[in-house]
Amino acid sequence: MALTIDCFFCYEKIVIPNEEEFNYSEFIWDCDVCCNPNLIKYQLKNEEIIDLEVISGNE
Repeated sequence: MALTIDCFFCYEKIVIPNEEEFNYSEFIWDCDVCCNPNLIKYQLKNEEIIDLEVISGNE
């Protein structure tokens, strides 16, 4: 499963390959365009994303 998010800083679409099988995950991903860190938090239920949050990873 891959996540497609909008960068918190430059709003460009980022596709993140995701191999996690957990129901909840939190990680930092640097934008491929502006190189700023995005803190990505998501929750899965029945293999579907039910909650997704993208905030600044600088904090």
